[in-house]
Amino acid sequence: MNSGNPFSPTPDVSTVIEHRLLSRLVRSFAIATGLGVNVLTPQGELVPLAGTGLHPFCRTVQAVKEGKARCIASLRKGGELAAQLGEPYIFRCHAGLIEWSAPVMVGNQFLGSFSCGPVLLWPLDDLAIEEIGAAVGDLGFPREDLKEILTDVKVLKGPDVQAAAELLFVVANHLAQVGLLTLMQRRELNEQQARLAELIGARKGKEEILHELETQGSKGPYPLEMERTLLGRVRVGDRTGAKEILNELLGEI
Repeated sequence: MNSGNPFSPTPDVSTVIEHRLLSRLVRSFAIATGLGVNVLTPQGELVPLAGTGLHPFCRTVQAVKEGKARCIASLRKGGELAAQLGEPYIFRCHAGLIEWSAPVMVGNQFLGSFSCGPVLLWPLDDLAIEEIGAAVGDLGFPREDLKEILTDVKVLKGPDVQAAAELLFVVANHLAQVGLLTLMQRRELNEQQARLAELIGARKGKEEILHELETQGSKGPYPLEMERTLLGRVRVGDRTGAKEILNELLGEI
């Protein structure tokens, strides 16, 4: 899914959508629909957010370590299947309640998923309570409290579930595309600034070298008197003396 990714490290929904905006989206959706929302990375890890509006049933199940592991496994699987389809995927969680995952995709790159629920597609009855109770019974879930907690689970018709899933899918993916574009621009700007700093450093180094050469060249006047001495030694045929003066002259230059 992430092949050909031009970024390092690989971005996900929690990095391309600003945390404040991500929290606002989740909170607003939960308030408007009365449904809880979980946000997961492509690896299936929960993104910690405030105000996700988790249902009391989900909070009770996730209060148990094994229950939380099962919930995350269900959400991870739902996100993976949604990514394969490239659209929202509706499924039954490990407890038998209805949830759905909306994948966050930019091109064919999977950035994570939004999972929403739980809901029921039909009014709660004794048979449903028994089935759900059997699914979570080994977690130490209080059977006497089960019906009371489940009574508050929303009952939605199939088209309503599909519409809620589509809404979350469209909004989340729009924000992700805008966020990814912003991330690309920010990284490009950082790369340009790094290249500019490198060029400025190289230019500064060259200027320092030129300044040093100019300083060395201005330490004193040209040794004209030494040159005259050299010419005098040459005229009289003093090869040894001329050689010594020549070496001194070259050293001065």
